[in-house]
Amino acid sequence: KLSLRLKNKFNNNDFLLIYAAEFINRKNHQFILETVKRNKEAFKGVKILFAGKGVLEDKLKDFVTKNSLQEHVVFLGFRKDIDEMYKMADIGISSSKQEGLGLNLVEEMMCGLPVVATIDRGHKEVVDYNVNGFLFNQNNHSQFLNFILELKNDKAKLEQFSENAMLKAEKFETKNSLK
Repeated sequence: KLSLRLKNKFNNNDFLLIYAAEFINRKNHQFILETVKRNKEAFKGVKILFAGKGVLEDKLKDFVTKNSLQEHVVFLGFRKDIDEMYKMADIGISSSKQEGLGLNLVEEMMCGLPVVATIDRGHKEVVDYNVNGFLFNQNNHSQFLNFILELKNDKAKLEQFSENAMLKAEKFETKNSLK
């Protein structure tokens, strides 16, 4: 994890959240940016990594600049090494308004990331509440923030959720899915 962070110019002390998703309305990146804007002090030491591209990318980047959120938000662009990005992060996140399954969450969990995601049909199949992550109500800024801070401040819980995430992700491996 440390070598990947150094390679990608992140510090070991940074608490990294990653969201790999196309920049479209349904993925609701704006919700995350609004949460950071309202709670800058609480996000001290936290960096949110957005991996992807899409029609809303320029609008989201402008929002980050206008609200001086560059310390907390990093746009990684489209990545062919997304597994490395996951492996250097601490938590996978999703603020999506709707998902079928949420394969990005499964991939994150395979890399040992606990997940904090919105409650929806697809996320509920992947995330076991308070076991391998947390599910929060759509557009609930305080729930999202509190779950992030709980995992940031409780390393033992973070490690346990990480182990549980890898175990749950096995269910979605090809050999198991084919059964």
